[in-house]
Amino acid sequence: MNLPDPPVFLLTRDEQLVSKLHPRFNHSLEFHVSTDCGDWHRLLAQIGPGVVLLDLRLPPDSVKPSTFLLSFPRHAFIGLGVPRTKAINAPETSGMYATEDLNRSPGELFELTNRAREYHKLSEECRWLRQRTQPRTEATNAVNGSSSALNDFSVKEFIRIVRCIDNVEALQERLLEELATTLQLTRAGIVLRNPREDCYTVRSGWMLLPGVRGVRFSADDPFVLWLERHAHRVSRDTLGLVRDGGEAKILERVLDRLGAELILPLRGRGGLLGWLFTGLSISGQPFQPEAADRLMLVTDLMAVSLESALLYQEVAMQKTLAESLLEALPAGIVHTDASGGIQWFSDAAARILELKPSPRTGSPLHILGPRFVELAADLPLEAHARKTRDWIHAVSKRPLRVTAVRLARDHIDFGILFTVQDRSLEVALVEKQARLDRNRFWNDLAASVSHEVRNPLVSIKTFAQLLPERYQDPEFRDEFSRVVNREIERLNEMLEQMNGFARPGELQPTLLNAKVLLEDCLRELRGDERLSGAAQTTLKFDDPETALRFTGDRRALSICFAHLLRNAVEAKRGAAHLEISLKELQNHAGKREVRIRIRDDGRGLPDVDADTLFSPLFTTKPKGLGLGLAIARRTITDHGGRIDIRPADRGALVEIFLPVDPLGDSP
Repeated sequence: MNLPDPPVFLLTRDEQLVSKLHPRFNHSLEFHVSTDCGDWHRLLAQIGPGVVLLDLRLPPDSVKPSTFLLSFPRHAFIGLGVPRTKAINAPETSGMYATEDLNRSPGELFELTNRAREYHKLSEECRWLRQRTQPRTEATNAVNGSSSALNDFSVKEFIRIVRCIDNVEALQERLLEELATTLQLTRAGIVLRNPREDCYTVRSGWMLLPGVRGVRFSADDPFVLWLERHAHRVSRDTLGLVRDGGEAKILERVLDRLGAELILPLRGRGGLLGWLFTGLSISGQPFQPEAADRLMLVTDLMAVSLESALLYQEVAMQKTLAESLLEALPAGIVHTDASGGIQWFSDAAARILELKPSPRTGSPLHILGPRFVELAADLPLEAHARKTRDWIHAVSKRPLRVTAVRLARDHIDFGILFTVQDRSLEVALVEKQARLDRNRFWNDLAASVSHEVRNPLVSIKTFAQLLPERYQDPEFRDEFSRVVNREIERLNEMLEQMNGFARPGELQPTLLNAKVLLEDCLRELRGDERLSGAAQTTLKFDDPETALRFTGDRRALSICFAHLLRNAVEAKRGAAHLEISLKELQNHAGKREVRIRIRDDGRGLPDVDADTLFSPLFTTKPKGLGLGLAIARRTITDHGGRIDIRPADRGALVEIFLPVDPLGDSP
């Protein structure tokens, strides 16, 4: 005889003891923990006989250990306490399987518990054998359908019937039919929990009364709550033993509703699974207590098989749903076990990787290509580790994005899940968008240049038309020369900006002094007669003696700083007050940088984001192409630095960070 392993209970109010034992015990045992003294009796009665770890440090108002021993004689108790204390040396602990120091290691307590479980199983087998070998009268055998028939059902027929685990309805019908036939019952039925609807329903039956099949009991029905609390059989013969008259009426009502004489709870790991109900035997005699006890054992085995069947059904449904969802995804899905064998390969993956036929279960990962093997080898071993790689597939020539995720739980490696995405459409769309952006940019640039060129040409044309009439006027000739030269210079600047943006020259790095470079740029700016406010521009350095040296391209950086300084001056009508500060600092990576701050007190920034400010052709000025900030950002980026612009208390603040090359340390 192979009885199920007994559960293990830990009854304590010490949360530290729970934290100490739970990881070791919960991993390999059916382990139940309760820290509520009022709930201990219900827990032991609901789940059934097993091994109980009882904390003997009970408060004065709690139930005494002797009460537990009397109430649950079929449980094996292990008392946990402090050595040489009154609680652990009390006479009542002599009826326990053992007493032990609660400060023992979890491993030692686990070994003691395993010995107690073996002792409990042997005790239950002996009790069952004693009941089987007790003499019976012919009348008792006639009433109960003979003990041998019940024993035959519980051993031989049960093993054959539980093979219907993949079909819960068929399993119930087979169990009821065999049980009713063997025990010669007038009727029998099974009520099972429906977790989705939070109720209990009569799912199957044998010779049920009309209207009984499909009867529902809500999860908060008084009978369901009573059965969860007491977890023992209900029969008409024992209704008189129920002390509470209201409870007795509830039980009688359910017996009448189902047309039953006996109700036996089906207990699963998660609580009340449902119940089995039967009518009288064909002889019309009620069940004797001994036969009811044996039928309770059969019921426990039925509960195990039904719970397994329900779990199998749920897993099968979830598996089907998951497979359907995975197949519906446009991305390919590949799953490998911990050893690298392919366990799942979707049709989308076969289509993307152009594999015909699809790899069979157990095929090695390397048949997908070396890049998959490299990605799997680089993936860390911890749970949920993730890596993503992009590459061009060698066979299909498709641009792929492959993500690998480690599947692990409770230190068990379930392998790697790969998602394979075909980026062909994405790449094509990006390229198309880039072409559209380039076309739009050049169209906008052509329109902007056309607008900007027209003004200088109009001025030149006007003076050229007046030249024959007023050529003899010296004042006109001077004005003509000044205006034409200014407008030609303006046209030349536009051409240089366009050429610098479209074809940036190769950088020629040299050793530079940041302070000298900025002073030279500002000096040229003051010499531009078109900038009336530049003459009053003031410079303010953090340290007048600062001479920060770094390596860069003088021409490119001069153009960059000229654009930034010109913007700052033009942002203020009248005298412009600029503050330029220089400082050497270290970035987050510990490398030296030069920070250049340019602060103005002008009109401030438009209400747009930073990317828009640095976009080509974006400008708030009535004149200009809007290429200055775009050129400045590209120059700083080419030098390995970064630039940021944001509103200040008054005006705007530009911050530039440039790396200090090792050459900058030389004198």
